[in-house]
Order: sequence, then structure tokens, then C-alpha cells
Amino acid sequence: MLKTKLTAANVVAGLDVPVNDPATATFHAATDVKGITVGVSGGLSNICALNYCISPCSQYVLETNLKNFNLHMYNKVDSSTALACQTSWTSGSADSNFALACKRTLAGGADLSVKADLSGAVDVAHVSVSTFSVATKNIHANLRKKIF
Repeated sequence: MLKTKLTAANVVAGLDVPVNDPATATFHAATDVKGITVGVSGGLSNICALNYCISPCSQYVLETNLKNFNLHMYNKVDSSTALACQTSWTSGSADSNFALACKRTLAGGADLSVKADLSGAVDVAHVSVSTFSVATKNIHANLRKKIF
């Protein structure tokens, strides 16, 4: 993958080109307009099939290709708790989705996450970080494991 990134005054843009399949290259660009982040992305093979993004603040993001819409909401409640909500719908269709998630950092540093959506699926994850070192080779590693 060949990735390029341009950062200029108030603009970030990039191009991602898979070296084994350049025809699937994609681009993206974003800027800030009066405190609102707006962006566009798409594939070079079909420049008319664009995806748009608007974010009035860091907690809310709306993504769309003008047919499918995704709204993401995030709120960091305090230093150890975060809540998220995601909803999606398709224009002219009954297709929709809604999901809620909560993540809490426990006293020992592990994260406990709970996610639920309209399908009735509930995902519970306990993610902890283990650090160890082997003195003979001075090897250090961080391990993240997800259980449940």
C-alpha cells in the first residue's frame, strides 16, 4: 500500500494506492469550515461515487453517500467512562440500525465494554494489558487480550 498525505493550512488530504491493484486507489480530504469539519472520500475508479462526512463537534459525525446514512455519537462521561450510540438508515428504505455501547476502565486498568444493537446481540468484552520483560534478552511486550 502506497499512502500519501498532504497537510496544508486547514486541509488534510490523502491518496491510498494498493501497489498490487492500483485501480482500487482511494482518496480523502477534510477541512474545517467555521468550526465544522467536512470531508469527502471516494475511489479513483468511480470519481462520481463520493462519500461525505460532516462533524459539527468531536462528539457527532454524520457519514453519507447520499443514500446510506450513518450517525455516530460519542460522549466521554468522565475519565473512566464513555458512551457511544450509532444509528444508520437507507434513504427510501425501511433498512435501519441502532446500537449502544459503554466502556468503563476498571481499577486495575482493564477495560470493560458492553455493546448492544437492534438484532438483540449483546457483546461483552474485558480487555486487559499485561506487561512483562525477560531480563536476559531485555524483551518488553504489551499484550492485549479480549475475553468473552
